[in-house]
Amino acid sequence: MARKSKKKNAEAEWNGQITVLTGELSDVEREIDRIQAMTNQADPDDDAVIEIAAKRIAGATASRKRIKAINKAMAGKTLLELRKASGPMEALIMNHDIAGEEMMAIMDIEMAMMALSGAGMIKPVSLELKSSGKKGDWSKVTADAVENYVAWANFWSARKTYGDHTSEIVVRSVVHNHAFRVIERDVGIGTGRGAVICVRGLRDYAARSGWVARGIATKWMDDALTSFKHARPLTELDLAVRRAKRLRDAA
Repeated sequence: MARKSKKKNAEAEWNGQITVLTGELSDVEREIDRIQAMTNQADPDDDAVIEIAAKRIAGATASRKRIKAINKAMAGKTLLELRKASGPMEALIMNHDIAGEEMMAIMDIEMAMMALSGAGMIKPVSLELKSSGKKGDWSKVTADAVENYVAWANFWSARKTYGDHTSEIVVRSVVHNHAFRVIERDVGIGTGRGAVICVRGLRDYAARSGWVARGIATKWMDDALTSFKHARPLTELDLAVRRAKRLRDAA
């Protein structure tokens, strides 16, 4: 009983709060109520109106589910609280370049990095994976974050060998707080491209972690592959991994 009460209290702390660049949950709730009221007033024989209302309610319901998921993952943090951290991530927030899923990716990466570096499974300088190891006393949330990060890092580390610096840009900006202009100079890319590639990398992370619908996930993963067009194309192994993920998501 105490555990259930604690869970309800935890939900009350984030349910309905302002989310990261997603608006207020109450706005979505009011939209659903408005559509339902419109449906109740419509002619029950007017199939076109009923169909439109049903689609709009489905969309609003999906938005509500997304906002709740983001709120829960962000532990109820408001945009104002997240802006307090100066650096490249603050710039992305202030410029409205990222939304909830990207912020979830940032928190997931930070959590995974802390766990892996503490377990001695990451090289201190590059923060790339050194080898696999035991989970130790990680919580389920931390273990899930590590699993997400390992899958993402393995894919992009392999591409880095062929000149794709997506993982380096994401890790340096998110974890090391390096300015984009510094990263752009070191990597040898044009001004402004660091932020764009970082956002693509974060969205790819969210897609691979299963946080977005399949269609969006495919688009985000494809977009991330365009950042360094000179890098090698996807191999059969890459394609097999993506097919396996799609099958796992569909199961």
